Amino acid sequence: MSRSFTARLLVLCASAAVLLSLACTTATQRVQYGRAALSRADPQNVSWRYVQTIDVNCDDAADDIFTATDEHWFYVAAVFGPVRVNSHYSIVAFALGGDYQESLCGPVSGLTTEPLSSAMADATGEEELGYRIIEGCSGLRLQSGECDPFHIYWNHMSNALDWWRL
Repeated sequence: MSRSFTARLLVLCASAAVLLSLACTTATQRVQYGRAALSRADPQNVSWRYVQTIDVNCDDAADDIFTATDEHWFYVAAVFGPVRVNSHYSIVAFALGGDYQESLCGPVSGLTTEPLSSAMADATGEEELGYRIIEGCSGLRLQSGECDPFHIYWNHMSNALDWWRL
């Protein structure tokens, strides 16, 4: 190998290391900013856990998804991008027990991304006015126990997270 090739390779490796470091710092900062934004929210005194990044409100910006639990509720929150300390957020809550439509029926076994589809209208015979199927926009599927999953989506009429379930 020539010295000039070796020198270029070292510069390239050093540049890649700097870029990788910046990407990791940015991801860590996003999570910290998301938690800071949620610290203004009710419920207070819960520990928000970062889950994933998706575009949940269909604005072509990455939104961070967090979950938290207290004595009675399981929370799913979206912090809207670009994520900053003062970002807007939306939270939906599900009861940890009880015989209600919004109750979980066991431990949470998954919160996964799902495409928005006509499944709501197909299953219920009607579609929520604020539910829109938009390319590149995702919803979330919350599974717990043996009951039907919750389907979490952005409601374009109320400008908030919403959900449906069979």
